[in-house]
Amino acid sequence: MPFSTPSRRILVAAAVFVLVVSDASMADQPAVVEQSMADFIKSEPDCMEFSDQCSVCAMENGKAVCSTPRIACIKRAYMCTRRTDQ
Repeated sequence: MPFSTPSRRILVAAAVFVLVVSDASMADQPAVVEQSMADFIKSEPDCMEFSDQCSVCAMENGKAVCSTPRIACIKRAYMCTRRTDQ
C-alpha cells in the first residue's frame, strides 16, 4: 500500500529537516585551501606516507602510490603520517 498523504508529508518534512541541519553544520567548517598532491610532496620531502582521509599514499621510487579512495569520503588537506626518520 503506498504512503498516504499525511505520511508522505511527514517523510518529506523529515528529509528537508535533515538537509537543513546538515547544511548548517557544514557552514561551521572553515574553508580548506586545496593543495595539489605534487605541491604537497614538494613541500614535505621527508614524508614517506600521507593521507587526505580518502586515500592512503606511500612514496615509492620518488612517486606516490595511493590506495583507491573510500566510498563517500570527505577529502581533507594532505597530512603526513610517516616520515623518513620514523
